[in-house]
Amino acid sequence: MVHQKLKEKLFIYVFMVLLFLVIDCIINAIIYNQFFVKYGFLEIASVMILFSPLFLFKSHKFSIIYSSIIFAVVIIVMVINLLLNYASGDVFSIRYLFLFGEAAQVMSMQFINFWYIGIAALLVSILVLYFILVYRLFKFHFKKDETKKRYYPLGLSIFVMIIGVSVLFRVIGLNMVKSDNKNKEIYQGLSGNEILEVSSSTLKRGAIKDYGFFTYIAAELTSMNVSAKEKEEVKNYFSTGKIVNEEKSSDYSGICKDMNVVEIMIETGVDFMINETLTPNLYKLKNDGIDFTNNYSKNKTNISETIGIVGSVAKPGTTKDYNHNASLPKVLLNMGYETSYFHNNSGSFYDRKNMNKTMGFENSYFKEDIDPKEIHNFIQGDYPLDSYYMNGLKSGNMNVLSDRLNDIDGIINKIIPEGDKKFYSFWTTMSTHGPYNTSKRNMKYYEDLGYVKKIKEAESNGLWTNICANCNTNYQNQIISLQSEFMDFDLALGTMIERLKELGKFENTLFVLFGDHETYYMSNNEQPLKYAVYDTLNPRDSRLFETTLIFYNPKLNQKYEEINHNTIYDKFSSPYVIVPTILDIMGVKYNENHYVSKSAFLVENELENIFYSHELQSIFTDKLYATTIGEYAYENNITDEYKDEFYNYSNYIAKRIKLFNRFYEKKLYSYVE
Repeated sequence: MVHQKLKEKLFIYVFMVLLFLVIDCIINAIIYNQFFVKYGFLEIASVMILFSPLFLFKSHKFSIIYSSIIFAVVIIVMVINLLLNYASGDVFSIRYLFLFGEAAQVMSMQFINFWYIGIAALLVSILVLYFILVYRLFKFHFKKDETKKRYYPLGLSIFVMIIGVSVLFRVIGLNMVKSDNKNKEIYQGLSGNEILEVSSSTLKRGAIKDYGFFTYIAAELTSMNVSAKEKEEVKNYFSTGKIVNEEKSSDYSGICKDMNVVEIMIETGVDFMINETLTPNLYKLKNDGIDFTNNYSKNKTNISETIGIVGSVAKPGTTKDYNHNASLPKVLLNMGYETSYFHNNSGSFYDRKNMNKTMGFENSYFKEDIDPKEIHNFIQGDYPLDSYYMNGLKSGNMNVLSDRLNDIDGIINKIIPEGDKKFYSFWTTMSTHGPYNTSKRNMKYYEDLGYVKKIKEAESNGLWTNICANCNTNYQNQIISLQSEFMDFDLALGTMIERLKELGKFENTLFVLFGDHETYYMSNNEQPLKYAVYDTLNPRDSRLFETTLIFYNPKLNQKYEEINHNTIYDKFSSPYVIVPTILDIMGVKYNENHYVSKSAFLVENELENIFYSHELQSIFTDKLYATTIGEYAYENNITDEYKDEFYNYSNYIAKRIKLFNRFYEKKLYSYVE
């Protein structure tokens, strides 16, 4: 006869394995529209191993407690995973646990899908009912084993058998993985297990889709360790690479030598909010400067910000230490520039205050430095206006708000300093941050400042069109609110331009403006605004991620127009090009391998600057979208030749991202001279 305790454990073990495989199917069905993963042997093996410890302990109580704890953790992670996908197309990563504080501050009920919570509640109920059923079965229907059989010899035998079968399944699965990926450059020379770790680290969305959620989590945990072989690979990578402005140069190399640099990351920076009548300063920079009309970005704000400052970025949750010698502020600081950072949010958010020092910023100005009394309500969308932050209440029409805002000096004298010392100022805006029409306070500001009236006048005169005019009123109102926010940013931008002209520094200053991400916020539980703007429901449609990128300097503009007969840059680009392009046109010598992308002006094939999204763990251009190398979730009028090139450059960018991940995970900063 089988030992009574083993009978109970077998009942629980089989049920838990089946239940977790069902959870895996639910995750796959909702996120990927498929029930089963490609390498099912790996997922079955992972779940079998997960519950194998049940047989190592005789206690029935241990079985219940262990199973319940694992189940509780998985249910929470499942809901988080589904909500991440629902809100922004992201999926769960263990490293996100290190960002819990920041996520909690910006979490909104708009991102809650109660169907997913209902599914979780149903699964919890099923588990509780099953435990009750097992208890009653063994209490009233199964005769107790009265023999003196010892538990542990049998328990250990079953444990060993489960591990043996799991190892067999895993070996079969890993051999399939190695065979299927043997021709992909990024995976050449790697074992099946190494391929699993690299893909989980670099292309997690595709990894979950192919391997299963539990296999992915296990692979992500093991991939956190960087081997000596990988360190050597990183070292070799950073010690090679051509030197720009020495071995190679563009037509624009050195044209902005010794110029000041003003770099602005516009929250939700999108081109369809730039209007000649309503945002004249922004329109002038876009129209007269180099307008990157095929620019895309999809990352969390802090990730896009770091890319625009460093040219590369750590995997989210990996590090908040960017002691990277190739960062733009550190390079310019070593050249005698004053380097300063500005953002009207707390310096503790994303730990920017400490992180900025490692990047090379001499000065950082945050909410507590400029206006400590101002209250932010992220969920409601109550943010201080950019023009208020720039000007304070001592100039212009901001006086209309004097009854509701504190009297501050603003940052204009710091972001555009006096004196002869060259400067690099980086500003992350605030007022254009979503949500876009939930703040009654800010909408009152926009009305008092005349923004809403100007929008209606421009619309009636045919000078502005609501891009969501054919949508419902909610979407139309979001556009009006967002347009008002851009008008306020434009006022702040105009203040900067005027001060530069007053100081005689405008001609000798390079402006770089870029957007961090698309209009991803939702309202009234409807689809995010971006879907209404582009009239699509396909979350992989690359148009959704179009963002602003502008380079402006009179000398640069003139040179570009002489060569190209216009000021439009229509090759594919992303924020990754910003740092190497700035250094290129400033005539600074640098190793191109120190950055993810090339200078925009050194690109021969636009696919050289293919985009990798840390948030989506995907690779895409305006024409193709891939979560796994060689498999495409979106195509837009492509040729076979383009698809072949995309495949090759996907391997290229994925390999670079893998190396940068390892570089940051172990802080191998000494590898970059």
